[in-house]
Formats: sequence, structure tokens, C-alpha cells
Amino acid sequence: MMTRESLCLTAITAAVLAMLPSSSQAALTNLYTFNDGTVSDSVGSQNGNAVNNVVFSGGMADLSSNIGQNGGAGNGAYINLPNGLATAAANGGTAGQFSFSVWFTVSENRGWAPVVSFGNSNGGEDAGDAGNNADYLQLIPFAGTGANPLRLTSHQAGNNTEGFVDTISAPVDTPLNVIGVFNQSGGLPGTLEMFVNGISVGSAAMANMDISSFTNVNNWLGRSQWNDSTFDGMFDEFAIYDTALTSLEAASVYAAGPTPVPEPSSLALAAGAAALGFRRRRKSN
Repeated sequence: MMTRESLCLTAITAAVLAMLPSSSQAALTNLYTFNDGTVSDSVGSQNGNAVNNVVFSGGMADLSSNIGQNGGAGNGAYINLPNGLATAAANGGTAGQFSFSVWFTVSENRGWAPVVSFGNSNGGEDAGDAGNNADYLQLIPFAGTGANPLRLTSHQAGNNTEGFVDTISAPVDTPLNVIGVFNQSGGLPGTLEMFVNGISVGSAAMANMDISSFTNVNNWLGRSQWNDSTFDGMFDEFAIYDTALTSLEAASVYAAGPTPVPEPSSLALAAGAAALGFRRRRKSN
């Protein structure tokens, strides 16, 4: 049985989605808001799970007490999402396309600690030991190279050449929305594009991996396919789309913001007003 809180949350989610262009509404396949203190998927029912010390508070999944730099990928807190999410999206809507949107806040920038990672490791499912022999996609807020950029990257198994887009590092203690768009509808290798707070910061050719068929059994928020540190920060929302979002759609996603957490006081007022209105109608009959 749905509570008043869950009904209100459903209504708010629908209202937020209604702000997007119709093509984006149809394309949304998975939505993790963390508002109910779990990794539940409110759109596609592909529920994930929190591993180790994830704390849910204020509608966020909090990994800000995670292990330190180079502490080992398998020892910290992260979110584990179901296998095959990326390929399902790439095959479920516009063939060879998918996008993700993530709202997050960095508490401490750590070299190569990812926000999002889809793919596999050399050691297979749950290993996270190394990824040179595996296909993967990652969003890294602080890549340990050059000017330490925020990086959206693609990697082909056995190929040291990656396809990626860089921009300035993610600021600390500042909420950020990043959208990764992957498009191979015209054939391999295809392109990837990164949007930060609704604005495109660049696009590039992807690594020669196939997003419609690559092995994605390590689908993680906060953990790397390599033995890098786990992410130190908070997740507010994560969404997957089965198409390549356009610039207008990316701007709309950012403008809509993450799904808000219902306030109990607001729920009580709304329920009271509805009950009063019902009694008044009954008296007037």
C-alpha cells in the first residue's frame, strides 16, 4: 500500500519529468533519487544496492566518509547497479545511443576516483582490480594527469588509446550535474559528449567499443574498474536515458534539477486542506 509520502513523491517526480521535452520523457529508463533511503529505481524497477558504509541522509547517498586516497577499490562504500543497464538502454530506444545524468557533490578530489563506471574489470564481476583488458565507460571528477580534469572516458579492451572529453576539475563542496551522451547510431566508433550544468564542454570520438553489446557487469557509482580510490562525496540523483540527449534536452534536465524530497509538514498541510475541502463539499450537498 502506498503512503501519502510515496504518492506525493510520485506526483513530484511526474511533475519534474513533465518539464522535459517529450522525447526525453519517453527516453528515461532508470531513475535513482535516493529520496527513500534506498537505491530503488522509480522508473524501471532495476533496483541497486548500497555496499559497505553508504549513508542515506536528506535525499542523498553520502559517501563522504569513504576511505582515503589509494585505499583500494574494494574496501570503500559505493553503489552497485544491476548488470546490463547500459546495453539495455543502448538497445531499448534509439539503437546505439544512451545517456546518463548524475547529480553529485565532491567532498575530496582523489586521483582517478570515479563518479560513474559502467563495464568490466580484468578479474570479472566485482573484481575492480584493473581494466586494461576490459571495455568500460567512466566519469572521473579528478583525473590524475595534466591539469587534473573532470573526464568522461571510454575504453576498449586491450587498447591503451581511450576516447575522452576533459574539462576543469569538479569543484569541492559544490553540487554539479554532469550528463554523458554516447552515440554510435552511425556506426563505430561513434562519439561521446559531456554536459556540465546543462552546457556542452566538448565531444570526441569514442574508443572502438560497442555500447550495444559490451560486458557491463560492474555498473557502479563511486567505484572504479581499476584499483583506484573510491569516490568521496555525495550522490543526489542518477538517471539513464535510452537515447542521445540533445543540447536542449540536457539544458532541460539541468533546469529541472534533481527530484526534491517531500517535506512532512507540506504533506500534512496538503492532506488537511484536502480533508477540509471534502467536508465542505459534503455539507453543501
